Amino acid sequence: GGSIEELWPFNVEIVARAIYSSPIPVVSAVGHERDTTISDLVSDVRVSTPSMVAESAIPNKAELIERVILYVKSMKSITKNRIYLKKEAIRRLLMLPLFRFPQKEIVENRRDLVMKKIEGIINSESRIYKKKRQELDSMLKRLSGLNPLSILNRGYTITYKYPENTPIRRKKDIGNETKRIKTVFYDGEIISQIDLEGVNYE
Repeated sequence: GGSIEELWPFNVEIVARAIYSSPIPVVSAVGHERDTTISDLVSDVRVSTPSMVAESAIPNKAELIERVILYVKSMKSITKNRIYLKKEAIRRLLMLPLFRFPQKEIVENRRDLVMKKIEGIINSESRIYKKKRQELDSMLKRLSGLNPLSILNRGYTITYKYPENTPIRRKKDIGNETKRIKTVFYDGEIISQIDLEGVNYE
């Protein structure tokens, strides 16, 4: 937020065109609800404050889990329906005169046709299941990426004030009153005593 002079750079044409043509999704958080700029209008998503950017950019874990559950149910229902339709096709096939009058020669001549149709049904269902399984695995990988332990396993750590357990995101979050901090690693955590002498928080 700010005065019109402070927000004016977000109204110039070169900035608006750059945002509009960006191949990467752009989240605009220039001002509050009362402040609207051209950048807000051409961006992919507009939020009212910078603090809401992370909330809009990161997928909601609960929503992804619900989507996976619904996807699995849908996959089961579709597969069950396809199998039913294939069984009906076989049933209708067996009602043909060929099978109602099963003379030996006719049966032998047409046996290959029946076997090919059955193999086609099996192969079709196998391909469908494989494709749905790949899509499900992709969703599960996205969920795994949201797990904080996955981030810690890549070498990152999380630091908290101790014993308050308040996360420290910036240097000035430490404050003059903080004496100890807790650092969380992938395989454990440590408590550290800090020396505030000579620390500049600006």
